[in-house]
Amino acid sequence: MNEAESPSADTSPATEPARSAYHPDVLREQMLILRREAGSRSKLEAAITDAYDSATSATRQTAERELADTQQKHAAEIAAARQKHEEHKRKVEQWRAGEQAKIDEHRKAKSRELTRKYEETVAELKEEELFEQVRFKEVSKSKSLEPQQAAKAYDQKVSAALAQLDKDAAAVAKQLAAWGVKTPTEPASPASAAQGSPVERITGAATAVATLAGEILNDSAAKQALAGGLGGLFSGNKAAIRTGLATRQQELLAAVSQAKSLEQEARTWITTKCADLKTRLEAKLREEDTARKAQLARKLEEATAQRDASLRDLAKKCDDVAVKVAAKVASELADAEQKYPPQVTALQQSLESHIQRIERTRDEQLAAATRQRDTDWQAMTEAWRGARESTAAVCNEAARIDAAAFRDWNDLADDGVALPVDPPPGIRFGHLSLSLERVPGGVSAVDALNSFGPISWKQPATVAWPVASSLLIKTSAEEKETASAMMQAMMLRIATGLPAGQTRFTIVDPLGLGKQFAGFMHLADYDELLVTSRIWTEPQLIEQKLADITEQMEVVIQKYLRNEYESIGAYNADAEVPEPYRFVAVANFPANFNETSARRLASIASSGARCGVYVILSIDPSQQMPSGFSLADVEQHCTVLTLKDGTYTWKDPEWSKWPLTVEQAPSDEVFTRIIQRVGKAAKSAKRVIVPFDRVAPAEDQWWKGSTAEEVLAPLGPAGAKKLQFLKLGKGTSQHCLIAGKTGSGKSTLMHAMITSLALQYSPNEIQFYLIDFKKGVEFKLYDHYALPHARVIAIESEREFGLSVMEQLDRELKRRGDLFRELSVQNVGGFRQTGHPDPMPRILLIIDEFQEIFVEDDKIAQDASLILDRLVRQGRAFGIHVLLGSQTLGGSYSLPRATMGQMAIRIALQCNEADSSLILSEDNTAARLLTRPGEAIYNDANGMVEGNNPFQVVFLTDEQREQFLGALRKLADRRTDIPHLDRIVFDGNQAADPALNPLLTELLGSGSVHGADLVAPLAWMGDAIAIKDPTAAIFRRQGGANMLIVGQRDDLGAAILAMSMVSLAAGFDPHPGGALGKPGRFVLLEPAIAEEKPDILISRAAAHLPHEVEVVGRFGVGEAVERLAAEVKRRLDEQVVDGETVFVIVRDLG
Repeated sequence: MNEAESPSADTSPATEPARSAYHPDVLREQMLILRREAGSRSKLEAAITDAYDSATSATRQTAERELADTQQKHAAEIAAARQKHEEHKRKVEQWRAGEQAKIDEHRKAKSRELTRKYEETVAELKEEELFEQVRFKEVSKSKSLEPQQAAKAYDQKVSAALAQLDKDAAAVAKQLAAWGVKTPTEPASPASAAQGSPVERITGAATAVATLAGEILNDSAAKQALAGGLGGLFSGNKAAIRTGLATRQQELLAAVSQAKSLEQEARTWITTKCADLKTRLEAKLREEDTARKAQLARKLEEATAQRDASLRDLAKKCDDVAVKVAAKVASELADAEQKYPPQVTALQQSLESHIQRIERTRDEQLAAATRQRDTDWQAMTEAWRGARESTAAVCNEAARIDAAAFRDWNDLADDGVALPVDPPPGIRFGHLSLSLERVPGGVSAVDALNSFGPISWKQPATVAWPVASSLLIKTSAEEKETASAMMQAMMLRIATGLPAGQTRFTIVDPLGLGKQFAGFMHLADYDELLVTSRIWTEPQLIEQKLADITEQMEVVIQKYLRNEYESIGAYNADAEVPEPYRFVAVANFPANFNETSARRLASIASSGARCGVYVILSIDPSQQMPSGFSLADVEQHCTVLTLKDGTYTWKDPEWSKWPLTVEQAPSDEVFTRIIQRVGKAAKSAKRVIVPFDRVAPAEDQWWKGSTAEEVLAPLGPAGAKKLQFLKLGKGTSQHCLIAGKTGSGKSTLMHAMITSLALQYSPNEIQFYLIDFKKGVEFKLYDHYALPHARVIAIESEREFGLSVMEQLDRELKRRGDLFRELSVQNVGGFRQTGHPDPMPRILLIIDEFQEIFVEDDKIAQDASLILDRLVRQGRAFGIHVLLGSQTLGGSYSLPRATMGQMAIRIALQCNEADSSLILSEDNTAARLLTRPGEAIYNDANGMVEGNNPFQVVFLTDEQREQFLGALRKLADRRTDIPHLDRIVFDGNQAADPALNPLLTELLGSGSVHGADLVAPLAWMGDAIAIKDPTAAIFRRQGGANMLIVGQRDDLGAAILAMSMVSLAAGFDPHPGGALGKPGRFVLLEPAIAEEKPDILISRAAAHLPHEVEVVGRFGVGEAVERLAAEVKRRLDEQVVDGETVFVIVRDLG
């Protein structure tokens, strides 16, 4: 795998958010509710009124008849005694009523007080219970995690023990193999099973095996006899030692095998153990919950009992008082009865009782009928109000969303109006005109029922976003331009409704030749990818573009969505780098579509929505469809409109009933201003920045990594939750090719990679050889801050210096090979286990624009090709890795394809199709689809398609890089375990600095070079374009020991002569008899014309030398030469061999 999971543990597929009020399904469902409630309300209005009228009429007729009968029966009998009896009764009754009212009032007041106290007690008990319930849930939640934590701890313990068993067995096997001990084919019989749980037996076995392994690996007798060297020559019986070691290894393998056989038993034991713990815990929690609830019930029962007892006592007291009042009334009535005939009183009471009963019954029945009518009417009204108000709320919310997402065209043409930053929940393609007058029962005869909202309104016609946003228009040849105009308007809504830069249009218009879509080509002025360069009309190009989109869908499904995300919308919600949405606009299908392209279009329509690819399609159904193409299948995945006689109809069970007005594009002038705004915004949004902090390790983790087994460098996010790593050192992932055109982010990638590696690994773990053939200063900061890991830094390097660096690495390769063979190790990890003092850091050779070294077919290119091939083929075993970067691989003809074939890791940034085939493989041109700086493909499968892994390079600013490099320099200065590394810096655009010449410094300080006396005078001229000592001319006392400088740069010639004079003077005494014992003087022939440039006069430098310097002008040249000739003749005649050295320096020989 090439991707590392992010820390997130949620691996369940992400789902789409809940539907908003703008979703057509939500609006459709609301209309269905409105239709249902309108029909129900209309029926209920009549039914409620009829039921009320019928009930009240019958009640009144019955009561009137009963009253007439009763009054007629009692009227004659009561008339005679009414007046006398009524007066006495009135007085008694008044007194009785007053007393009874007092009793009732007292009863009510006391009852209310008792009830209030009871309710307060119950409320307090329930409040306490709610608090205890919350606390209980928190405790239960906390304790429910204990079994899982216990299981995890046991699992980790078993896994660690089993891993340790494998590690110890492997270490013993490796060491015994090195000693020539054959691994036994069958393990020894396992020892008797240890006591305890399977987990304890596995961990115990791991401890025992570790002890036995340590004894075998540290067996001094075996080391002396079998490790090789002189010790083995004097050892005893090697066979006996090997036999003993084999027996002990057999015991070890038996213990390992027995422990591994317990793994499943241990896993089962863990599961059983934790299940038991969970069961006991749940039982205990249930008991506590039951006890708490029982206690609450008891308290409630006690409160209720206390209240009932108090109420009974109150009732008894009130009843006693009422009895006394009644006794007094009875006494008074008895007196009255003694005074008036008993039969009159009985008749009066009987008459009143009958009348009251009849009237009470009547009134109760009328009140019940009224209440029933009001209840039914209120329920009907509330249901209708709810339907109207919910519909209004949904429609108002849809209108609000619509107004925010899809502004008026003139507003969108105004630079002062911001374009949207968030995607809308739907895409509008028109409006629907809705009215309750067209809904059965929608308008009531009761005005109050029509006051809950408007009777007529408009509603946006939308397709859901982003799950089902494709649109299909059925039209005819006569109305094809009308359909295209509607498509143009919808596409403009998409371009302005979605965030800038998140839309890509592929426009196909074979018949119209792009006439009505030409305005979208303004987008190409800002980014051709926004409209895939042009409008497509030819069959083969249409097929190719649809194939590209299908390929992109495959990448999205396989690399981004997988089983984690339901759709690209859910992915983009999590992703740092959102994937753009793609729209395939096809006008006048099936014109110029063949069977293949039609099949691809159908596939895009059916599967594209999940990948963020949608179709906007106009079709003439009367035309012959390509073979195998099913229009019905495409319709299943699209919103379908039918255009006939200038009218659009929505194919939908609800929306087909309503007039549809589709979107209209603005004037050409406004259209152009809008689309140019969109293009500018998209260009600004194209740059995606993922901060380097996303991959940078925390400061307390700097230099904590080990490269013994592998080198890891996080490069950037791959998908929503993963990181892409550069991995070197395992399998075939040893070397890397990077390619990307100018501006693609290649330099950013290299800097991020170098900085990340420098932060993770110390110089003892990894070292860099950095070469830049580009005309720039990409690597200069690493020299400025003295990056501790950098051994070589070449800026604007010459080809010769690049070859020199490779030659040095070739020598290092040989040194490491000899050392590895001497220690019998196979890789860096094995070497470090030997305890050798050399830390053996991995070496990363990074060459930017590497093809520059091969631009000429000369010896440099040939030697570089051979060495580079050797480093690539052999370096993997010795921790040497090569990373080559280039803007294009088209010019690297001198680099053998076999060498490139050995570089399994390919990183492709934005490039053309040809370079994509070169960097990846002939069949893999995926890099041509990369659209933005920093977007890249990581492939560690030699460029095969199945190895493609898209990712976004993190962005490391120059300020951040300087901060990190400065901090690393300070860290290296603090660390005593990090040795100082000699750093070689070559700047092809910078003159050599004499102060940095170590040999001249040594000569000036001690009179020696490389610790030895100077044999012959040296004239240092500057730095070598190679990794070697500074370039110098040697002046031995022999023929031809002269130097001629030829060139057109007078300043450079003067500088070389001045430097030669200074370096020669450093090796000679100013006068005879000096400390060096080598006297020397100078004769400088400098013409007067040189005085025109006083800043480069050599005589100015001569004035600072303590040596004798004879400066000769133009008119003294003849005499000076005669003197020199005479001196030469004298020395020849007198055989002078140790005379003082004379250096003749001629400025401007011409």
